Amino acid sequence: MSTIDLHAQVTRLRRQRRSGRPAPLRVGIWGPGKRALHFYAPIVRALGDELELVGVAGRHEARAQVVAEPYECAAFDSIDELIEKTRPDLLIVCVSYGMNGIAALRALDFGIPLLLETPLSSRLRECDAIVQLVAEKDLPVQVAEQNFLFPVEQMKTQLVSDGLFGEIVTVENDYWGFRYHGMSQLRMLAGFSNPVQRVRGMERTVKVWPHPSKWDGNPAREDERWWWGWLEHAWGTVSLYHYTSICYDAPIRGARSLRFYGAGGFGSNEHYWRFDADRTGQEEVRVEWEWNDLGEGARALAALVARPVGGAPIRWENPFADLPFDDDHIGVACSLMELVRAIRAGRSDVRYGVEGGRIDQELCTAIEVSHRMGGEALAFPLDRGLLGEWD
Repeated sequence: MSTIDLHAQVTRLRRQRRSGRPAPLRVGIWGPGKRALHFYAPIVRALGDELELVGVAGRHEARAQVVAEPYECAAFDSIDELIEKTRPDLLIVCVSYGMNGIAALRALDFGIPLLLETPLSSRLRECDAIVQLVAEKDLPVQVAEQNFLFPVEQMKTQLVSDGLFGEIVTVENDYWGFRYHGMSQLRMLAGFSNPVQRVRGMERTVKVWPHPSKWDGNPAREDERWWWGWLEHAWGTVSLYHYTSICYDAPIRGARSLRFYGAGGFGSNEHYWRFDADRTGQEEVRVEWEWNDLGEGARALAALVARPVGGAPIRWENPFADLPFDDDHIGVACSLMELVRAIRAGRSDVRYGVEGGRIDQELCTAIEVSHRMGGEALAFPLDRGLLGEWD
């Protein structure tokens, strides 16, 4: 669905909602790029009972106006002006990749809750400064890591947490998520409270048969870059990270997957199996998708329902079942609403805050450092003396 279609659908649906809720939180957006245009602005509008978009700021007011105009809010060429004139309750920071760390530190000066983009920063020293400043200010700051919040991943986490497959032995990520995205997915299934203690990594560039690539526009792509990571967790779990630069459009690399293997079963993407009753074979844990008809050709995911043989159904309910969101929109909206709930409750703790963003960036760094050291296993967190250019 295009941004324009999504805007029209949610405008119609908002008129049908009941009144009597708390006043919406005022939201500013810093960075009028694709993420703001296709995700944050339409999601904020869709969540109009909770949020109100009051301004968009960028280096050029005309570009900010492209995002702001459809939502009838102000555009600014200065973040200071946006803060001064609109007084937002929270700020979404979605500047260009290389400016994430600098922008986060600047935004913290305003003393308001923040939603920050990934990666937190490519520099660990900058990540440290952000973590320290957030702790000093005691603010709720959420990092918008949406990949482990896709509906399929939330269902998977729920099934694993419910013990349906026993203790998790290993988690394997075959180019389901790149770098920090992949790290967050691995840690989600291994358990965020199950810390990584040792890391080793390897990278390699190889030649493949020349072929056209829609991804990078190369009519005869022949270079492929591989990344491998081995993560050992405190509880004995091993996470394996596996990524290739041509995974998105090369037919020779097969399906992307996020898998886990437990003491009593295993899962891959949205498919699950475990021991049958006498433990001589396997039985499938089927997952069904339930949909809501929103009218005018639109529909929304209502729930995912897992049906273990001989057990009660296990449901994951979509909190946005009345909105025509795709998986990416659901992931971003879940992250944003985690921040909203923290603000409403007066809490500074969030599910995936700056500490989580820093850990996942350091894991990516650890894989690179280990590779440079010939694949040596490194204690985690890293010895700062090893970091050099990455610090």
